[in-house]
Amino acid sequence: ATLAVIFGNRDFFPDNLVTEARKDIQAVFQEYDIRPVMVGESDSKLSSIETYENAKICANLFKAHRDDIDGILVVLPNFGDEKAVADTIKLSGLQVPILVQAYPDELNAFGRAPIAPKRALRNPFTTWQTPINFFKSALKLSPIG
Repeated sequence: ATLAVIFGNRDFFPDNLVTEARKDIQAVFQEYDIRPVMVGESDSKLSSIETYENAKICANLFKAHRDDIDGILVVLPNFGDEKAVADTIKLSGLQVPILVQAYPDELNAFGRAPIAPKRALRNPFTTWQTPINFFKSALKLSPIG
């Protein structure tokens, strides 16, 4: 399987959260023989999507691999920019299943409160009538409400 991967981020949260998430996802993908399509760390800060410019770069990459991509995985290691994530998907033109994975909320960890952006992501997908699934963790795959 091949998945397009988007790491949502905001520039004022600690970068190590994105770095950790990237390592986690790469390990899971390797274990399950899943091929990722994601921007490189030199294409955007830590391969995360924070701006409209990042969204265009990522969307163009996804377009180039559209025939290979089976689905989209949105990874939210922190309170990422939901608009940039939504723009990426819309600009890519992909019509594939979307899974949103967020790290568990940690009240004592700066930036680890992804419930809000998951809920915020529902708005554009509802408007576009795009089915979307939300999960707490790529490792446990526990559905949330």
